[in-house]
Amino acid sequence: MFSTSFKIVIGYILLVGLLIGAFTYTMQQMNLLTTPTSLRDQLDHRRHITHRIISQLYDLLKSQLRILHAGISLGELKGKDWQPSHALAMSTVFERDSFPMAELTYSQAIAYLRKEAVVLSPEVPKV
Repeated sequence: MFSTSFKIVIGYILLVGLLIGAFTYTMQQMNLLTTPTSLRDQLDHRRHITHRIISQLYDLLKSQLRILHAGISLGELKGKDWQPSHALAMSTVFERDSFPMAELTYSQAIAYLRKEAVVLSPEVPKV
């Protein structure tokens, strides 16, 4: 019935409308924060509003677009071992201090990739 380009244009118009509405709503909520409350309450309120806006935006995008992958998986449980995700390791927003890490020699890395046992120094924390 409608061409693909027409549907794309309508999708973009809806997206821009949602963004303008979200911005306007956020500005209204920020103006309401002028009542004297603690800084902590203001930050919590802003965080709540931001979460709601992002959730609504995500729901709209999900209804209009085919989302292949959202977010970064931390890993998966295989047996009784935790396998970290490759996407997490390659992420540009990965915080290296969040997980224990160990420097490996070339031979240790190759042994690990061959699924052989790797002995780490006692300073490396166990998880």
